[in-house]
Amino acid sequence: MFYDRVQRTYSGSPQILLAHVVAHEITHILQGVAQHSDEGLMKARWDRDDYARMALQPLTLTKTDLQLIREGVAAYKDLSARRAQIARL
Repeated sequence: MFYDRVQRTYSGSPQILLAHVVAHEITHILQGVAQHSDEGLMKARWDRDDYARMALQPLTLTKTDLQLIREGVAAYKDLSARRAQIARL
């Protein structure tokens, strides 16, 4: 994240924006896919309306985002279990 870009596009609290960026990227990791949503935290590019909402309350995840997190975490658990099983052989 480049601070000069943040300053040009967002006039609110840098801490609020950074928290949203970090949460967005952690969600990608949990989902295990490069998926973006049409709205909310996982939107590919936030606009002025999104920035205004951020100042009032955190952006949310869609039902699809939440399902992808559940599937991503389950897949990771399955992979970890398989690796542990192979290591015992």
